[in-house]
Amino acid sequence: MVEFEAREKKRKQEKEIESIRLLIQRGKFEEATQALDNALATQMLEPFDPRVRRVSDEIHAATTMPTSASTPNAESAAPPLSKEYAWQQGPPQPSSADVAEASARAKEAPPQASEPVAPVLPSEVSSTPTMQPVTPTIAPAPRDTRSGEPPFSVSSREAATRARPVPQLRVQPHTPIPPGPTVVKAEQKERPLWKRPVAVAGVGALVLVALIWLGIHLISREKVKETVLVPAKTPTARTPELNPLELRQREAIDAADKRVASDDLAGALQLLQQAASLNGPLTSEIQNKQASIQAAMKDQGRRKLRQQEEQWWQNAKNEVALGNFRPAQKYLTQILALPEGGLRRDDARKYLDQVIPERQKEETLLAQAQQVSHRNDPDSLARAADLLNEVIQLEGPRKSQAEQLRHVVLDNLATLKKQQRDQQIAALDATARRNIKQGDFSLARQKADQIKQAGGDPASLSAEIGRAEAEQARLEQYEANYRQTVEKYQRVAANDKSGLESARNGFQSIAQGVGSHASDARKYVEEINARLAALNTPPPPPLKAEATSRKATDELAIRAVIKRYEQAFEQRNADALREIWPSLGKRYATYKDSFNNAKA
Repeated sequence: MVEFEAREKKRKQEKEIESIRLLIQRGKFEEATQALDNALATQMLEPFDPRVRRVSDEIHAATTMPTSASTPNAESAAPPLSKEYAWQQGPPQPSSADVAEASARAKEAPPQASEPVAPVLPSEVSSTPTMQPVTPTIAPAPRDTRSGEPPFSVSSREAATRARPVPQLRVQPHTPIPPGPTVVKAEQKERPLWKRPVAVAGVGALVLVALIWLGIHLISREKVKETVLVPAKTPTARTPELNPLELRQREAIDAADKRVASDDLAGALQLLQQAASLNGPLTSEIQNKQASIQAAMKDQGRRKLRQQEEQWWQNAKNEVALGNFRPAQKYLTQILALPEGGLRRDDARKYLDQVIPERQKEETLLAQAQQVSHRNDPDSLARAADLLNEVIQLEGPRKSQAEQLRHVVLDNLATLKKQQRDQQIAALDATARRNIKQGDFSLARQKADQIKQAGGDPASLSAEIGRAEAEQARLEQYEANYRQTVEKYQRVAANDKSGLESARNGFQSIAQGVGSHASDARKYVEEINARLAALNTPPPPPLKAEATSRKATDELAIRAVIKRYEQAFEQRNADALREIWPSLGKRYATYKDSFNNAKA
């Protein structure tokens, strides 16, 4: 998130600088100065930012244009020394001894028009003044040139030495330096590229930038791998190696075009001459521009045409950079409507037919992606990622912003996916625990498998299922043991003392536990103890003789009669039976015959 905010701040700074430059191109120098001061006051721009130094130089160059144009032979002001562009300075200048020797030879030989001239280097360069960040001002501080000292330029080695340790910059526009004595450039044997410290430093800086980019790229790729959605693979174009000479020549060409737009053809030609001396890959293009500028300097009508065309071209590029395509199309259409003699017709046609449509598509896709990315649902975030992939494939100026936004979108999508997965896992876990309470362990295990497939950890749930199954098995065994004990007790006979004791032991083991049948088992134990006590009790002693009641006497008499009746039948004595039963009558003979037959 911090990196995204830093990039967003940098984008806003670039937009602010472009708007200031657009004011410069339109000739609104006071407004440009006020905008720069406001940006520094609100801390939108930092005083030690090299871009602030360059914008200040452009404002100063634009405000002092008549002076510089009136002296076409004057040397242009030395470029500002900034830490990040120290390695882009030219090759080391010849030493003072070489310059003196070349000067002596120049006096002997006639000057040649084809050879470029170079300013004389002083034997000693004054010490670098202390630089402090201050608010840039437009009013130039005039330099005291009355001492008659010749101007000097700083070699690339000295510029690099100065740029490295200086953490502070004093933002102050340059003043034009009057021309000094010139000498014929001494012939030097060109040093190999690999022996030039500036080239070596440039290559080292490129390698360092490449390594940093590679590290960030690998880290971001590892982070994206953890997300659920994998973005569509985009063809990765190999970034061509930057040529320091080409960069310097391109900057010189752009600066020369701005000089042409401000009708400073002499200054533009001087910049191009310096760039051509680098012998870089753009030398042919530079030579063509030199020829066109020289032709314009000879033809006033062509000069005005080229100035107008270049102004419109610069304005169109600035508007495109700011995303203002309608004004840019208007400027480009005006370029196409110019009479013959302009040089930007093909460029304007390319911008109208290719560059602007692609930029419009890029802006439209990015705006759609930004709008969709605010929706907090997987489909919208996936759609935003697809749109950002299209923006990245366009390789336009919004590529870096699209990459950063895609990282945020993928992070949000991964977070949302994780939240949904966590909710799904929580719902499965709750359902499984309900199944456990209901005793449906098979269905609970299915839910545990689904949790594992969703990326969750079902270890605790599986352990709980195992414990619940073991507890259920224990309860089933407990119930079975209780039922068997009860059934065994019910089969014991009333006088089976050993059976009662065995049943009592079974119930005692159940009663000593904490199960659901502990109280019932204790009741059974008490019941069995009572029965055993009854079996173990001796017979009661005989009753003491005491006066019996009439009822008791009658009962005894009756029992005695019944006893005699039983004895009469057992002895088969008919006479004794008739004594007990006087009303026996005729049945006496029958009983007597029966008893006699039984005896026989």
